[in-house]
Amino acid sequence: MDRSLLGSHSFGDLNVHASAFTGYSIRSDRPYAVGTERVDMAKYSRILPLNLSVGADWKGFSANLMYDDYYLEAPIPEDLSTPLTKHHRTFFAQVKYTGQLSSAVALNVYARYMLQSPWQANTSRDLELGYYSDKRIHRTQVGASVTVKPISWLNVLAGVEGTYDLAIAQQHGVKEVDEFNDYLDVDGNLTPQLGFFNFAAFLEATATTPIVNITAGARFDYHSLYGPSFVPRVALTKEIGRFHAKALVARAFRAPVFENIAYGKDVKPEYITVFELEAGFQFMPSLYAGVNVFDNRVSPTLVYQEVGLDSLYLNGGTTGTHGLELEVRTKASWGYLKASYSFYEATVRGVTQFLVDGHPELFLGAPQHRFTLHGSLRLGDHLAINPALVVYSERYGLEAPLDGSEPAVTRFGPTAVADLFLVWRNAGTQGFDVSLGVHDMFASNYNFVPAYNAGVNAMPAPGTEVMLRLSYLNDFAK
Repeated sequence: MDRSLLGSHSFGDLNVHASAFTGYSIRSDRPYAVGTERVDMAKYSRILPLNLSVGADWKGFSANLMYDDYYLEAPIPEDLSTPLTKHHRTFFAQVKYTGQLSSAVALNVYARYMLQSPWQANTSRDLELGYYSDKRIHRTQVGASVTVKPISWLNVLAGVEGTYDLAIAQQHGVKEVDEFNDYLDVDGNLTPQLGFFNFAAFLEATATTPIVNITAGARFDYHSLYGPSFVPRVALTKEIGRFHAKALVARAFRAPVFENIAYGKDVKPEYITVFELEAGFQFMPSLYAGVNVFDNRVSPTLVYQEVGLDSLYLNGGTTGTHGLELEVRTKASWGYLKASYSFYEATVRGVTQFLVDGHPELFLGAPQHRFTLHGSLRLGDHLAINPALVVYSERYGLEAPLDGSEPAVTRFGPTAVADLFLVWRNAGTQGFDVSLGVHDMFASNYNFVPAYNAGVNAMPAPGTEVMLRLSYLNDFAK
């Protein structure tokens, strides 16, 4: 059950807005293998999200505050009498200014602060069973960018950003607790805190020419632990009547985060290289089709693995895939339909932990083929039927048998998840909508299959669910 409330009000140039969301659900009501037991997930998988936000905007200035608490439960093999409980808490604050300095120059300046308590489990039971975690992650970030249009066919964006991250393991004055909760630094020593700084500068230019539109940019980062990195990006786009095309080459950089470092073995940043070609055609006002082909490479890939009772991050070799995505959209007075198909194939298999024996074209957890269909069919001025279908080809994942032996690669067959909802707009009064429907109406028994050895079996998704949604939107100022 979810409940949400949002509202806003303007006082001249000042706009104030706020929202609140809370919910209650279970991750699944199906059986799940934990250790040598099979348990009913309905008793072990409550999820209680909470989100509160408030903000204000005035003449280009804005300020926002947000608090989020994501509470979840999970069964653990060490003690099935009570689920393990964890909170993921986040506080976020931002102030920003966006404005035009002249007709050709725009400025964006911001400052952000975020405080997180991820995977918080800080009871004596959590410590006894080896799941204790009580840490605070602070992120302070400031940045500025300027957009300049010196001539009609050229647009230039330039900016800088500084980020300081600080992780603190809460100290409780008990050696056993503090040492279990502490981080390991890059030299393997226990420490109650880790911190690093990252400076970034970026530049991007877009030129609109009669032959082709060109977007070229680059980002330079200097990380206090991992040194400098430089990642460029180039995209070419062109429209000819109802046809459009795009070619993209890009590189990206991802530095290890605190948990990668604390549980890592001399971990290094990842670099991702992407090649894309895209084309689309508007056959008629109501019908569009497009295709995208891609090739991705990641090196040196950050890998998580379980070694006995220990968790470990390390860098593997290079991984890569290529594939394609197809999309067809149609929209008319009767409603709309959107269908898509995606395909990938493993091309660079430098990380053995991701491989599937006997299927070199696959990586663990990922279906090679996926088809989606969703739409809305009007039944009149106020009623509509909204169908949805997602079809996955076979997948493979590591599954531990109930006899306690080592996990083995297991096949998960093709799956089709179908939804059907009836929507009544302006039900009896303007702004009041009612939606009633069924999720996974054919009980597909879909599972969330890990893409690596995460120390857990594939998690069952919720079974067939009947859902009712009521919403009301009204402008009380009118």
